[in-house]
Amino acid sequence: LFKHIEKYIRDTAGVKLMATPYANPVWTKSWMGDRYFFVNEDSIHSELHFKKIFGDGMRIIPAGSNVSNAMLIFMTGCNQYGFQNFAGYDEYLLVGYDYSWRPEGTYYAFSDPKPKRYYMNHRTLMDIHGDVVYTSENLWFSAKWLYSYITTFNIPATNCSDRGILAMPALAKLEDKLKNINVNKSYIEMRRLQYEQINYSQLAFNKSAALLEKSKEVLYGNRVWE
Repeated sequence: LFKHIEKYIRDTAGVKLMATPYANPVWTKSWMGDRYFFVNEDSIHSELHFKKIFGDGMRIIPAGSNVSNAMLIFMTGCNQYGFQNFAGYDEYLLVGYDYSWRPEGTYYAFSDPKPKRYYMNHRTLMDIHGDVVYTSENLWFSAKWLYSYITTFNIPATNCSDRGILAMPALAKLEDKLKNINVNKSYIEMRRLQYEQINYSQLAFNKSAALLEKSKEVLYGNRVWE
């Protein structure tokens, strides 16, 4: 609800907002930082209708099953045609990606709704530390989906949540990862320029590849290519 952030709205001046076109306009209009809109691709191509409204500045991303997954997909942009490292980061550190709750813990980070925590308990599992946790079918699916996305596209992501059921290849404590970050400004600026050049080239390649696929459809109809 907007009331939870209303008195802090001026603090959003340096914070980026990622939102869908159908997000609450009270949030998107009031936000003082940069705003990025995205929409998921779907089988009925509804993203094309939103693109007419928002223009080329709106990002179209593969569907990622929930908000947490969509954040990483927004930043990396991998699909069957290629990828675009939109954020330009060397590595992605995931925090809060637990997809579960502990028997003695709360359902949400700061609240424990009842009876929701009980009727959403569809599975009892062991987490990455071998501790008993509860999860729902949708959270279980989302964790498996993100694991497949990261491993399929070899995304440099590390799970720093330190709990939960997302047993990624790279696990670490957030404190340890932050200690190794190079904060030299000249190095950061050099890396930013390099990523911009790579992203522009990759974007041009992806557009050309998509046009090539469209031309095949025009030439050969719906024939399936092996």
